[in-house]
Amino acid sequence: MTLEPWIVGLYAFLYLLSLFGLATLSEKNIIPVKISRSPLIHTLAQGTFISAWGYYGIVSLAQNYGYGALAYYLGAGAMLLFAPFLLIPMSRIANQFQLNSFADLMVFRFPSAKLGVSVTLILLVSALPLLALQIKAVAEAWQVLKVSNIETVSLNWAHATLFVIVTTVFTLVFGSGRLNLNGLVVALAAESILKLVGILAVGIVATFMVFDGIDDLNQWLVSNPDQAQILYQIRGQNNSPWLVLIFLSGSILVPHAFNYNNGRKLQLKTLRMGSWLIPMYLMLMALPLFPIIWAANSLGAPLANTDYAALGIALALENPWLLIIILFGGLSAATGTMVVVLLTVTSMTLNHLVLPSTGMPSRTSLYRWLATWQRYLVVILAAASLFFCYLVADASLTDLAFTAFMGTLQLTPALCALVLWPEARGRAISAGVLTGGISWFLLMVVPLVLGYPAVQLDLLGFQLGFGPAEWQSTLMASFGLNVVVMVIFHHLTHQTEEELAAAKLCGLNDISVPSRERLVALTPQAMIEALSPALGKPVAMAEVRRALKQQSLNLNERRPSELRKTRDQIEANLSGLMGPSIAKEVVDDSLPMREVVADDPVDLVQLEQRLSESRSALPGMAAELDRLRRHHRNTLEQMPIGVATFTTDFEIMLWNKTLENITHISPERATGTVMTALPEPWGEALHTFVSSGNNFQRLQLIVDGKRRYLDLSKARRGRNFKEGDSRILLVEDRTEIEQLQEQLLHKERLSSIGRLAAGVAHEIGNPVTGITCLAQELEEGVSADDAAEIAAQIQIQTGRISNIVQSMVNFSHPAGASDLSIRIDINRCINDAIALLALQHHRKSVNYLNNLEDAIEVMGDPTRLTQVFVNLLANARDASEDEADIRISAKLRGQWCFVRVQDDGHGIDANHIKKLFDPFFTTKEVGQGTGLGLAIVYNIIRQHGGEIDVASPRSNQSQGTEFTISLPLAPEESE
Repeated sequence: MTLEPWIVGLYAFLYLLSLFGLATLSEKNIIPVKISRSPLIHTLAQGTFISAWGYYGIVSLAQNYGYGALAYYLGAGAMLLFAPFLLIPMSRIANQFQLNSFADLMVFRFPSAKLGVSVTLILLVSALPLLALQIKAVAEAWQVLKVSNIETVSLNWAHATLFVIVTTVFTLVFGSGRLNLNGLVVALAAESILKLVGILAVGIVATFMVFDGIDDLNQWLVSNPDQAQILYQIRGQNNSPWLVLIFLSGSILVPHAFNYNNGRKLQLKTLRMGSWLIPMYLMLMALPLFPIIWAANSLGAPLANTDYAALGIALALENPWLLIIILFGGLSAATGTMVVVLLTVTSMTLNHLVLPSTGMPSRTSLYRWLATWQRYLVVILAAASLFFCYLVADASLTDLAFTAFMGTLQLTPALCALVLWPEARGRAISAGVLTGGISWFLLMVVPLVLGYPAVQLDLLGFQLGFGPAEWQSTLMASFGLNVVVMVIFHHLTHQTEEELAAAKLCGLNDISVPSRERLVALTPQAMIEALSPALGKPVAMAEVRRALKQQSLNLNERRPSELRKTRDQIEANLSGLMGPSIAKEVVDDSLPMREVVADDPVDLVQLEQRLSESRSALPGMAAELDRLRRHHRNTLEQMPIGVATFTTDFEIMLWNKTLENITHISPERATGTVMTALPEPWGEALHTFVSSGNNFQRLQLIVDGKRRYLDLSKARRGRNFKEGDSRILLVEDRTEIEQLQEQLLHKERLSSIGRLAAGVAHEIGNPVTGITCLAQELEEGVSADDAAEIAAQIQIQTGRISNIVQSMVNFSHPAGASDLSIRIDINRCINDAIALLALQHHRKSVNYLNNLEDAIEVMGDPTRLTQVFVNLLANARDASEDEADIRISAKLRGQWCFVRVQDDGHGIDANHIKKLFDPFFTTKEVGQGTGLGLAIVYNIIRQHGGEIDVASPRSNQSQGTEFTISLPLAPEESE
């Protein structure tokens, strides 16, 4: 059976056109993003692991190894069994730090450019037989279209060249230099479906058309026991475990598998779907394997004993549609693998071989430079693969597959050390990888290229075989040397600080502890300017904006904690572009960190976030300690007083809910912020207090046009602390209490006014009578000189009335905002108080002796201080006898003044002194006092930053009482 080449060419053109069309529609979002980025599409795209060898060559493996061939699918399935120990930790690290290849991952975990070069070279050389396999499979399979009754296949170089050109063009158009790979993902998902359809179609035909169902197949196997023995024949002894190991490592480490399992940031839904869909996909691919072999042998089909037994069935049945389905399924398998391998290997080569050699571009855009170089490398690698295919034209698909998988196997010890061995040494890993890689190249790649699939050596009487056909011996030699050298170097070297830090960052021991170093660049704009010399202004701006957007931040961000996270995100993003080694070098040079604060080396904000994110993963005692941490944190959050913790450089670490209610600044906005960057008036006010030497301060702020009263306290951590080395800030909102006290003061003043009312009437009545008499004299007629004298007397009397009224008005000033920043003279406040008390004629007549001669200025509220002296002098009068003396004196000592009010009264009982300043405590009869006078005096003095003491009896006296008020003096006025 032959097909017209132009018909097949037309089908191939339509297939390629549909592939390009799908990719284009996805990139232009004509296919909805909800579909192109769905977990199902991304999971199906991971089917690229099933290459052309898994589609064609697996048949010859089954003919030689029976059930052992299923290790190819079991290895990929076992990958999911080891997911909690290998795949998930590796995926987490790769996704978090934007590591797109295994070489990137190794360099990040073991900071060494040489290790990156070694891993890249091994994967690059491993990619050559893998790519050559895809080319060879397509070119040989499509050769059957031109020859009827074909028994063997040969490589058609025209088909091979055309296939390489088409896949290279597709890679250049939809893969290289692109950040958005939606089109490529959709195309790969479609190819995965097509190859599954192809292999299932052959299996259905083999089972239900060649044989008449499962029962007929079983009867045929009974009649042909030699065919049933295919299941159990295994070349060599106990090879199945080694096959599983080879294919397991291949399913994780071959470039195209790593790219989709780890190098892309997959959603949790995708990982969950993959945990059951990928094994199901592999099972469906494996089901037709042995029915295809038996059907081909039953039909005596051409190519029955080769890799292309499925094609032989279509040829034997002379079914052109089945032939086309098989061919296009194989083409899909090869195309997907080619595209992803070309992209992944060239990106890795660019990051670890080209970029370190050429350095960063100085004139052209970094993005354009990277994209151009990757396109060059794609073309070079595709051409090299075609040339390598020419060199190994006589090798079987199985030989090429084993050669590729054995190369990746050399990286398995490094993989285990990366995710399971925190104490691993980078130099030991590098030595083991290099030894295993060189051994594999000499014992397997060189014989393959030279055309010797099996080489026998007689070494000291032992027969040793090497080459692809003797893969068991090669595996034992190369893999064994790899492990032995790694163990030896592990004991001869030590772990560097960088490796230890990387191990903590990867979370291999426990949750990594983030450092609280300060960035030299304090703003995103400064970060752009710092990165511009290395990356260029447009690229620097794009990378900083991208990092900020990923964290939901903007260019106005100033919080040190968020800027540190932004720096880490920039490094992670650059790692995806140029590899972790170059990215770290660029970021360290452009965005250096200041020396860490010795007392606060840990970024508590990020540490809290990491503990919260890892809460479910904490084991045993760590989980209990975390529960205790959350208990204490909740206690702080629910406290009825505002609590903030901060570092020696005033970076806020904690900001509880009560403080949020007081300041209307959310914890998310405050934590990680330098205190001076808080919105006004809070930033300056809090920073001034915590940087001062005072541990307590009563503060008044105008917030939203309203006066707020706050009590600020601070504490220091540790025993050996320096001035300003504060850690804990307590903020209590006393606004409501102050407002109530103001109302209470006002009521007390009104009460005093009521007691003064009679005296006020008497004092005003005397000058009014005088004015009346003077007015009568004016009516009778007087001379001009007498009229002038009468007018002067009237002015004197009205002045007396005005002074009395003004004193009453000032004293009865309604409760409201109190300004404690007024410079006032205490002597005047005392005189005003004496004048007010003198209006109470119905009270005892005492002598007020004000011994203050000079003005003594303090800062405060004159009305409140006047009320202090009114209350103290009134109490002294009530405790004294008629015509007794009440003395007021003052002394200055340093920056303080001490005012004493002394009387010779009956004194205060010793049992009452402790309660003297308690609200509502009084020794007077009911109706004679409220018990609030001295309590109000005490609060007013404390509000002015002073103290009040009482001694009764007075020192060296048997009676009398002495109140001493201490107030800070007003600062000297600047000239």
